[in-house]
Amino acid sequence: MHVKTLYFMVLVAVITTSCSKQKISTPESIQLTEQSAKKSIKANASAIEKVYAAIESGDTKALAQLSKFPVHVRNQEWVTAEDGYGFILGPVEDALVEDKTAFMQLTMFDNISIEAKSTEAIRGLSYLDMQGEELNGLGRYWKSLDLFLYVRGMNDVEHVVVIGLDKQTEDLRAIYFN
Repeated sequence: MHVKTLYFMVLVAVITTSCSKQKISTPESIQLTEQSAKKSIKANASAIEKVYAAIESGDTKALAQLSKFPVHVRNQEWVTAEDGYGFILGPVEDALVEDKTAFMQLTMFDNISIEAKSTEAIRGLSYLDMQGEELNGLGRYWKSLDLFLYVRGMNDVEHVVVIGLDKQTEDLRAIYFN
């Protein structure tokens, strides 16, 4: 499934929830089908909420404490399309952070906010679901992680953050944001 399709599903889910105040019915294409994935997500519930809170508050020290190093971080800003109409994803800024000291020196997290609530992540995604422009070429860092996608905000483009947690330890191993 392409990431743009996921963005659209998130938008529909946010609108549906806001307008109807009803539970979201997860589209069949992203429903979890394996029992092991469901168990892993339940185990990650508190870990992902801690990572969410640290990102939301800009607490790099807390993020470092929740991490297992190395941690892969990718930031990708939106830029104006070459024809001047609309936006496209721009160049990536990648960092493979080797330790807590280096992690705490990152300034990438200073202005990140997440519009979705901590419990509103799209859960159960795999690297294969997210292989669009956003995670292109990152299989060795992201393939074995549990992925959680949060909507950061919707204006002219869909801003998201994808968090990758280690399946065994529930430690933060990767973050993507745009």
